Amino acid sequence: MKKKQFTRKQHYISQGLLKLFSDDGNHIYECLVSSKKVYQTDVADAMEENCTYEHPLLEENTLEDAFATIEGSFIPQVVAIANEVVSSEKFTTDTYAKICQLLEIFLLFYYRSGAVLSEFCYGVDDPAAKKRLRVRRLLEIITTRSYLKQLANSIRNGYECSLLHAGTSHFIISDQYLSTVALSFKNQFVNTSNRAIGMKDTMVLIPLSDKLYIAFFNGRIPDYIKHNQISHLNESQVFQINKIIFHNAFKKCAGPNSTLLNLLKEEKYFSHEATQVFFGNDDGCTGGYTNKKEVFFYPEDEEICTFHIQYALKYRDLKKQYGKAHMRNIKCPCGSGKKFKICCLAKYERAQQAVEETQNPKLQNYRISDCIAEMPIYEFWNND
Repeated sequence: MKKKQFTRKQHYISQGLLKLFSDDGNHIYECLVSSKKVYQTDVADAMEENCTYEHPLLEENTLEDAFATIEGSFIPQVVAIANEVVSSEKFTTDTYAKICQLLEIFLLFYYRSGAVLSEFCYGVDDPAAKKRLRVRRLLEIITTRSYLKQLANSIRNGYECSLLHAGTSHFIISDQYLSTVALSFKNQFVNTSNRAIGMKDTMVLIPLSDKLYIAFFNGRIPDYIKHNQISHLNESQVFQINKIIFHNAFKKCAGPNSTLLNLLKEEKYFSHEATQVFFGNDDGCTGGYTNKKEVFFYPEDEEICTFHIQYALKYRDLKKQYGKAHMRNIKCPCGSGKKFKICCLAKYERAQQAVEETQNPKLQNYRISDCIAEMPIYEFWNND
């Protein structure tokens, strides 16, 4: 019997998807996020590494073959939806139904992506241990009974939907495949981030092609994103969405031309890594979580996330000194010369609200009702 061929080069973003973001179906431009290097490569050599999904306890190519089988039916459905939307120029209830039917597979592709695999083993130095840990965590996620189904239901039931069209420009794709972004600052928790799926004020971006993205959203979205419609974006708006996609990347982004990637790599980004939280209980049990890095749609929310404690303390001092009514008309503490109420007051009030919410559980209402929220990237407990 002929020995089964071993596939060493394993893509953490499907080749079938990468072709939809290439310039000719065969070539694509990649950007290394950390070094800011942009180069052209073949689709067959993009978003991959040797033995991505191999683990000592699995037979060779077990996961690679399983994902290849899923891709065989999934990619044609993605292409069909994209072609249908472009040709009809309509976002129909039938199109929405087809998208919803694929949500569990979209989420599967998210959890098998290069960025999430890297975050699964964030903080681990040994290369061999990294590979074992990330594959183990991937299996825990995708084999947890009904988890992907429940998370897909959170998106269906908790978020509105739009199709984003890039017009004459192009979208990119990150090594996280699916991109998420916070639409407002919410308090940080040990076991979740502002942009976790299932949270309020969050947007989920799912790629269909370099011309089309699906946007599921809850909360304050920009005016150009229209519910239950195709939202035709201008070049500036496409760039704003691409900044989010780029920011979601852990190591790589890709697209059909180098110009766009070169512009995106020079932008300033709030954070480039996941976060880890460690804690200990009185009973001696210690635990920890690895969460997504924070990615915000609006720059003011990045600022509040960084300085909310300082802003809250300053707000309290000013309120005590001037009173709430008179405080509004003082010169803004930022030094702009403008009145506080027309400059930075809203940021200070949101920071103060965030602090109050940590002190009163009844004020905390960040998760969408009757929906599960995305699990942390990784968690551990030690009872020793």
